[in-house]
Amino acid sequence: ITFNSLIEWTQNSERGIKYYSGIATYSKTFNSPAGITVDTKVYLDLGTVHDMARVRLNGKDLGVVWCAPWRIEISDEIQPGDNRLEIDVANRWANRMIGDKQAPDANARTVKWDEGFLGGVQYKTGRYTFATHAGPDELLPSGLLGPVRIMAVKK
Repeated sequence: ITFNSLIEWTQNSERGIKYYSGIATYSKTFNSPAGITVDTKVYLDLGTVHDMARVRLNGKDLGVVWCAPWRIEISDEIQPGDNRLEIDVANRWANRMIGDKQAPDANARTVKWDEGFLGGVQYKTGRYTFATHAGPDELLPSGLLGPVRIMAVKK
């Protein structure tokens, strides 16, 4: 799936996105902003992320951000000209659990437990997830919402 702009996953009409739980990778090539010198600290500000993000710039893994401010220093990795940014965003599984409760997924697949676990019973289900409690009733925000910005600060 290609997004033309940063969107909140649960606002998408496609069920596979709206109820998605897992990791999505955002990627973009951008030009280094003018005015960056050796006495400049450069940060990548992700704006808002739901829930965690791993950042790579020009192939180098810069680590994970998991709380506000969703910002990571990129001073040593940003280069003049083109830069390749990749951001892996992971959300929580609650949205998949909510999607599994919806009618379109009911009885969508057949599951057969191994012998010994529930006695080898086979049954129809739509579930990909399972919980022993009800979980949330409303979808949780998901995705990279931004705005994503390059911030330069004099040292």
